[in-house]
Amino acid sequence: MIGMTQNKLMIVGGVILLIACGYQLFSLHEDWRYNHSMRAGDYPAASGHTSEYGVFANARQLHQQGDYAQAQQVFAAIDIEQSPRLRVPVLFELSQTYIRQAVDFEKKGDAEQRIPLLELAKENYRKILRNDPDNWQARVNLARVLRMLPDARLLVDDDDDVMPERSPQATVQTMGHDRLP
Repeated sequence: MIGMTQNKLMIVGGVILLIACGYQLFSLHEDWRYNHSMRAGDYPAASGHTSEYGVFANARQLHQQGDYAQAQQVFAAIDIEQSPRLRVPVLFELSQTYIRQAVDFEKKGDAEQRIPLLELAKENYRKILRNDPDNWQARVNLARVLRMLPDARLLVDDDDDVMPERSPQATVQTMGHDRLP
């Protein structure tokens, strides 16, 4: 009788183990399909993944289609605190959408619209570099964004009285001095 109970327990344990192994194999296969689709640029197939990675693939697809505003919303919806492995890719791709949208605004002659987008891209690249100072892609793209941004000194009107002590006229006036009698 005891031998029979042990056999039943071993069979039940074996079935549970087989189910767990089957689930793990299924998960590995799904991850392999996702990775293969992403490498091939097949974002619609990868967006079927049932995790944050599927949302990421969906955002990449929107970016690729040129729907930058929608891609930005989808990237922003990804909780990078819950998925730390997606933190750098999400920030990087989000910055790429900002840059592409800024370039589109510049082509349309709406240069003022591009500055806030470039500032957002700059901030995201700096966030990446704070966590990974050796990320050369973020370094190169940050340098690219900084070249695209207008020089802040050129944006300031010289007649503006916000900080008159720093205006060029104040510098010229303070450089000279009168001799004391």
